[in-house]
Amino acid sequence: MSSNSKSLPLDDYNGWANFWRYDIGVNVIPADTRNKATYEKWSEWQDKPIPVELHNQWKLEGKFLNGIAIILGKVWHNKEKLGLYLNGIDVDNLKAIEEICTYSGKSISIEELAKWTLVEQHLDNPNRAHIYVYSHRPFVKKSSDKVDSNLTKEINDNYLPSIEVKGQSSHGIFYCCPSLHENGKPYQIIGTREPVIANDFEQHINIIFRKYGISYLDNGKRNDKLSQIPINDLFKSDTKIYEGHNRHEALLRIMDSLLVRNRSILSSDAIRDLAMEWNGEHCLPPLDELEFNKQWKWAQKFVAKNAKQSDNNDNNVDIDNSNQEEEKQNEDKDDDDDQEEENILELVEENCSEFFLDQYGLPYAAITVNEHIETMSLNSKRFRNWLCKLFYDMTGNLLRAENLSAILNILKARSEFGGNIKQLHLRIGNTQLDPNTNYYYDLTNGSWEVVKITGIEWKIEESPPIIFRRYSNQQAQVYPVRDYPHDVFDQFMNLVNVKDEDNKLLLKCYIIALFIPEIPKPILMLHGEQGSAKSTLQELIKKLADPSIISTLSFPRDINELIQKLSHNYVAYFDNISIIKEWISDELCRAVTGSGFSKRQLYTDDDDIIYNFKRCIGFNGINLGATKADLLDRGLIIQLERIPKESRRKVEDIWSDFEKIKAQLLGYIFDILVKVLRVRNNGSIELKGHPRMADFAEVAEIISHTMGYRDNKFLTVYYKNIGLQTAQALEASPVAACIIKLMDSRTEWEGTATELLNDLGTVAESLKIKTKTNGLWPGAPNSLSRRLNEVKTNLREIGIIIDRPVDIITNTRKIEIRKISPEHPVSPEDPNQAQLQLENPGDNNSISPDISPEENTENHAQNCSSGVPVTPGILYILLLLISIV
Repeated sequence: MSSNSKSLPLDDYNGWANFWRYDIGVNVIPADTRNKATYEKWSEWQDKPIPVELHNQWKLEGKFLNGIAIILGKVWHNKEKLGLYLNGIDVDNLKAIEEICTYSGKSISIEELAKWTLVEQHLDNPNRAHIYVYSHRPFVKKSSDKVDSNLTKEINDNYLPSIEVKGQSSHGIFYCCPSLHENGKPYQIIGTREPVIANDFEQHINIIFRKYGISYLDNGKRNDKLSQIPINDLFKSDTKIYEGHNRHEALLRIMDSLLVRNRSILSSDAIRDLAMEWNGEHCLPPLDELEFNKQWKWAQKFVAKNAKQSDNNDNNVDIDNSNQEEEKQNEDKDDDDDQEEENILELVEENCSEFFLDQYGLPYAAITVNEHIETMSLNSKRFRNWLCKLFYDMTGNLLRAENLSAILNILKARSEFGGNIKQLHLRIGNTQLDPNTNYYYDLTNGSWEVVKITGIEWKIEESPPIIFRRYSNQQAQVYPVRDYPHDVFDQFMNLVNVKDEDNKLLLKCYIIALFIPEIPKPILMLHGEQGSAKSTLQELIKKLADPSIISTLSFPRDINELIQKLSHNYVAYFDNISIIKEWISDELCRAVTGSGFSKRQLYTDDDDIIYNFKRCIGFNGINLGATKADLLDRGLIIQLERIPKESRRKVEDIWSDFEKIKAQLLGYIFDILVKVLRVRNNGSIELKGHPRMADFAEVAEIISHTMGYRDNKFLTVYYKNIGLQTAQALEASPVAACIIKLMDSRTEWEGTATELLNDLGTVAESLKIKTKTNGLWPGAPNSLSRRLNEVKTNLREIGIIIDRPVDIITNTRKIEIRKISPEHPVSPEDPNQAQLQLENPGDNNSISPDISPEENTENHAQNCSSGVPVTPGILYILLLLISIV
């Protein structure tokens, strides 16, 4: 959506709101810019996008007529700029403009700079401007003014540049064009309307600050002159401390001063009231009661500690002994360290609701951050950073590294020996107390909101139970909506290259099943020639169910790295796979069913981390990379055809259409899940004659029914797909191909492993199988048994039985191969075979579709046009013999 900003009049506030949202890409909120206030709590939208519905509602209500504020930082609403950050540089005097416009000794005017990147000014004051640039990481926040009175005087006298940097890390806003400034004049863009991508602009600002002795990116300490406002100046009536300019530190110093001066003449409550009065008059905005109380607590401790030390010093006799003085200094340092550890532990207690171990024995904490609860690993960098920030915000001091390490060890011990163990999930989960009644879907947004699905409804939970862990690769999901077109899922299927109606049904049921936590899901196996959009299909499904910075993965060389990738991705899709190594195949099978993994914690210790998780796995390739029968048995095989030239679409158009329907499609999926849970909770389904991946088959049949397909439709299609798995497993095995050929002209074979290997070798020659170079061919009789076990089940399905009886006389094990009637997968459409049993057939309203009517379900089916039924077993043999010949 474009705003045509070049032709926008300054009084078109809604048009400019669209410009900042859609052209620039950031969150926009209504504001009263003349009074420097916003109508919404902007910090709630610092880490998540503002929904388009809310943006449009503000426009309809005229909320932007008094001004516009933008939230600097992450770009949310311009697809071409996703991944960028918008940084704002506020320059407020001539010296700042001169320095900003000087680079490598060459100076330009602010108007020339405005041709390079977006600049807006108050036209009544040419020495003030907002400069905007994009970057691939947020700029560090910095302000060179409003720190102390002397510095402010030098800035006002134009000796120092007045520069303030705001971005994602600064949690700040800019009042922007065409809003009115507090002096009644509007902000106006004076040049280009497109901010440039300039990652090095931050370094340019750093050089300016260093020139004037002010630290920025080097994190050096500023000299005393630039550090603090003198305490007497803090009490002056005209001193104002603005948000982002150390209000906490200033208030703490005021409290210290009031306590020291008045503790002998005023009560503690009276002194507290004086501090509260100062907070209301001098802090803009004032600190709230919670933050005020934290500072008051620290001030009381600080003053009490200093008073105690002063009393001790008065009672001691000074001794002129350098060793004793050094010892005293060391004792004081130890006391400071102990006090610091005690203080930060108290802070942690106030902000942590609980400590616990996850199911793998790793320590975690539930942390209060910006009025919501987050789950943080105590081993993570994020938790260490949180501790440092917490201590600095409350005390104005830096937390020593040695104290940080000691505190972390204490907290880990508290987690380990507290007896509190929680099972944490990734993206999809349920609670231990009620595992089969509710589903939870983690939106992974900054507010830690989840979608809770029950058999009655789904809703957004702002204070969910502690059941999720998060990793840095995860991206926030959009909010689902309840209003969607009835064919929204078909609209999604039209974006991908799946033309066959049976495969569409399989994919629909598979995608919805991804949102069900406890069941194993089949491996999505996509194959087809180049240009069949295999990767695009995988990426779309990934973005729908488990959005991540990296949509598809590649197979690693190391098992620990594979475990790492699987543990950090609920949906793990591997791209462009030509062959799957045997060890990878084994690990994928374990990840699908939820078997355990072992990983060394550190190379320097003997502790292992035991993982146990179920993952949704898929891969694609020109050919089907899977060759092992146990991996194929867990597969859902979808073959894609090359897209005709006249039907090809640009990838960006596909993604654009997907983004338009994603929130609607999520709402549809959650509606279906409500019905699925209703059926499962009522216990009204019994599946007889379980196919492979029986849990998935049972759930998918319910999904199919709730979407409007006739009973057993999914199972019929799924059994056909199982037939493809069997055929593929037999085709991939040279031993199976030779056994089929060997039994082509006989009904039984009996002999030793050595004799069978010799006979199969003769058959292999006739089939032109190169046994010496084929890695799947057994090199000796003792390895033949392993290859037979791999395909034994698949051969049985086409009517070939392999037994290993023991000869009683010779006490040797023989091999018997016999032909029987094919044990092919049964079709639920056959009344004599397995079928879905509804115990309450009259209660169809509990799962009846409200999306796709029954009379249209025939459009979803593809029936065999031949009048002669072809059983899967015969079909497999025909396919194999054709491929062999």
